[in-house]
Amino acid sequence: MFSICQEEISKEIREADYLSEIADETSDVSNIFQMAIVFRYIVKGKPVERFWDFLTPLDHDAKSLSSVILTDFEKHIKDNKNKLIAQTYDGAAVMSGSSNGVQAIVKRTYEHAAFIHFYAHQLNLKFEETIKAYPFFDPPKIQTELNIIYETKEFRTISGILQLYDCISHNSDLCEVFSESLKLLKILITIPMASAEAERCFSTLKRIKNFLRTSMSQERLSALAMLSKERDLIEKGEILLEDIELSEEREISEGEMLSEAIELSEKREIKEAEILAGDIDVSEEKKIPEEEILSYDRIFPDNKKRSQ
Repeated sequence: MFSICQEEISKEIREADYLSEIADETSDVSNIFQMAIVFRYIVKGKPVERFWDFLTPLDHDAKSLSSVILTDFEKHIKDNKNKLIAQTYDGAAVMSGSSNGVQAIVKRTYEHAAFIHFYAHQLNLKFEETIKAYPFFDPPKIQTELNIIYETKEFRTISGILQLYDCISHNSDLCEVFSESLKLLKILITIPMASAEAERCFSTLKRIKNFLRTSMSQERLSALAMLSKERDLIEKGEILLEDIELSEEREISEGEMLSEAIELSEKREIKEAEILAGDIDVSEEKKIPEEEILSYDRIFPDNKKRSQ
């Protein structure tokens, strides 16, 4: 079930335009260093935050932490470096260091992965700073689009980024006209606003792994956390499992039918071979007396003449 949920999350990430990552670390009851990874992206016009896994870095330094994070990114992002737009950590120097922190190391690989501190939404700043953070925008076009949005009466009645995104994204003509604004809205929705989801993961960790279950394996811990955190995906997974079981049953029945057909064909071939062998035996029996007669005639040629 854990692998099925991860496959579903990976599928949602592949379909999303942008991705943000939230990570936080703690020590569990066994004094094992645990890092919770949560991904944020848009699914059907709504932002979701999905628990991905509990990871165990080899050390507490920036190199070890960034190594496990980058390994997870490679599974989802691969060649699309612009997909990761934000990384969210706490204010510890090992995570937020501007030169050798985790966020700096990650940004060397994913240059548009802006670091967002938990306590402030740093992109709610000036327009120029937002464009500078994500240089794949077309500045003149997006500025014109935003001016039109601000001056249009119909858009003034809309309150909130999600309502504005729904209004534009559900109209193909508006998507064409406000393409850069739609891109900006997707980014703003995808960027994490707080660390609540990562903190909830640690609450789940404490409930699952306590003093009575200190010897729990890492895979089992992540699987139980997934069952607790992502119940909607579990329901999808159960449906998927039913489909898999039905397909397996069909494959088994088809295999049984195929084996029966093979057995029948083999039996037919055996019968045909037996019949063919019987015909050969009969013909050989018929040939034997003829040979005996010929040999008799050679021995007694006078009898052959008398008979003629």
